[in-house]
Amino acid sequence: MAGGSRRSGSAPERDNLALRAAEEEVLTALRAQNHVRAEALARKAIARFGQVAELINMQGVALYYMGQYEAAAARLRRALQLKPEAVRWASNLGLAYTALNRPQDALAAFETVLARYPDEPELLGNYGQALKDAGRFEAAAEVLMRATELAPTQSRNFSALAGVLLELDEAEAAIDSYRRTIAIRPDNAVLHHNYAIALLRQGLFDEGWREHDWRFRTRDKEVRDYGVPPWQGESLEGVPIRAWGEQGVGDQILYASMLPDLVALGAEVHVQCDPRLHPLLRRSLPALASLHGFERPPEEALGRYQVAFGSLGGHFRRDAGRFGEGAPFLRADPAARARLRAKYERLAKGRPVLGVAWRSANKSFGTFKSMRLTDLAPIVRDRPAFLVNLQYGDCRAELGEADRMGLEVYDDPEIDQMKDLDGFASQIAALDGVISVSNTTVHMAGALGVPTLVMLTRGKGIIWYWFLERTDSPWYRSLRLFRQAEKGAWDGVISAVAATVRAGWPGA
Repeated sequence: MAGGSRRSGSAPERDNLALRAAEEEVLTALRAQNHVRAEALARKAIARFGQVAELINMQGVALYYMGQYEAAAARLRRALQLKPEAVRWASNLGLAYTALNRPQDALAAFETVLARYPDEPELLGNYGQALKDAGRFEAAAEVLMRATELAPTQSRNFSALAGVLLELDEAEAAIDSYRRTIAIRPDNAVLHHNYAIALLRQGLFDEGWREHDWRFRTRDKEVRDYGVPPWQGESLEGVPIRAWGEQGVGDQILYASMLPDLVALGAEVHVQCDPRLHPLLRRSLPALASLHGFERPPEEALGRYQVAFGSLGGHFRRDAGRFGEGAPFLRADPAARARLRAKYERLAKGRPVLGVAWRSANKSFGTFKSMRLTDLAPIVRDRPAFLVNLQYGDCRAELGEADRMGLEVYDDPEIDQMKDLDGFASQIAALDGVISVSNTTVHMAGALGVPTLVMLTRGKGIIWYWFLERTDSPWYRSLRLFRQAEKGAWDGVISAVAATVRAGWPGA
C-alpha cells in the first residue's frame, strides 16, 4: 500500500516542523506494521493540524490493515478529495473496496492509477484480483499474465493467476503457474495446498495427495495428533491406529469410504469424527474398534499411529484404478427405512419418490453452489413425482414459496436433517432417487447407493473431488453429474436433469 509520500508543503502552516514530525511518526508506525498506533497517531495529528491529506491517507491505510474497511474507504476517499493529484493513493482505495467486496468500485480506483502507471506489477496484480472478483476471468488472466511477465520473481501474481486459470477450467496452465510460484516460495504452505487441489482436480493423484499434506502447515488447520506419529505406510496387522475426521460432514462421509481399506490391513481402527455420524458408522462398519467425537479420546484409542481422513487417499487412492467401483459403504437402519418407505409410497400414490435439496451451507462458496427451490419446478413438469424435502436448515420460507406456485414438496416432520444424520440416512434410503446440488445430501446418498442426480456449478464452488467434465463419480457409483455450461447458468442443468427424469430415471 502507498502509506504516504512526503507531502509537498505549500501552505505555511503545513511546513512547520511539528507537522513534519507528526507525519514521520505515523509513517514510522506504518512501516513497523503497528497499525493501531499509526491510526491513533494520525487521528491525534489530524485533530491538531486539521484536514491534511497525507495524514488522512495514512489513517486510511492503518484502518485497512486493522480490518476496518468501511472506515478506511471513507478516509481514503477524503484524502483523494483533498489532493486529487495524489493518484497513487487510489490504489489504497481499490484495496479497501476489494476487501468490501465492491469489485466495480475497486476496478475504477485501480484504473485511475493504471492510467498513469500502466506497468507496475503489484498494481496490475491488485487490478487482476478485482477483475476476478467481478467475474471477468479472461480479462483477469490477461492482466495477471502481464504482471508475471513484468515481475517473474513475484510469487503473489503467479498464485493469483493460477486461481483465475482454475476458474477458467484451464487446469494444466493453473498447475504450471502454481509450480512457478512454489519455485519462488518453496516453503509457503498455502501455495502447496492450493497446488494440491489443482492436481487432485486434474486426477493427478500421486503428487496431489503428497502436496495435500501441506494443509497441516497452514494457520487455520487443526491437527489432532496428540503427539502420536503419523502413519506412513507401516504394517498395521494388529496395530491400533486412530483415523480422525476433518472438514465438514460431507467430506467426512467421502473420506470414510476409505476406512474399510484401513480395516482390511488388519488394523485396530479407532475413529474420531462428527458424533452425528457415529450410529451410522457403527452399523455400517462394525469392525471399527471405537468411535469418538473431536475431544481428546481415551489413551487406549490414541493409537500407535494416527492418520487424518484426508490423508487416507495418499495410501489407498494413488491412481484412478484404486477407486474400485465406488460401491456403497453405509447402511441405513432397515426398520426406519422400511417405515419411511411405506409412508412415502402411501403419500406418493404411484408416483416416483424423489428427494430434493437445493442449497449448500458452505460459508466460503455455498452461494455459488446453490439455487432456489422453485428453480426445480421444470424437473417434474412432464413426469409428476412425489418430492420429499432433504434440505437441511430452516427452509420454511422457500417451501411456502414453492407451494404458492404449485410445486408441492413434502417436509417430513419426523426427520431433522441437521441433528439426526442416522434418521437422515434412513430417509434417503427410503427414496427412489435424489436430485441435489453439491452438499452433504449427495455424499450421504452416494454412500448409501441411492441413485442421485448432482447439479454442479462451474468455477468457484466446484469442489476438486468432482474433477473436470466427468459425468460420473469414482467415489460413488450411484451418482450422475450435471455441470453448468457457463458460470452461474443453471437453466441448462435443470433442462438436462428434467430430460433424464422424463426418460424414466431412476427406473422401476
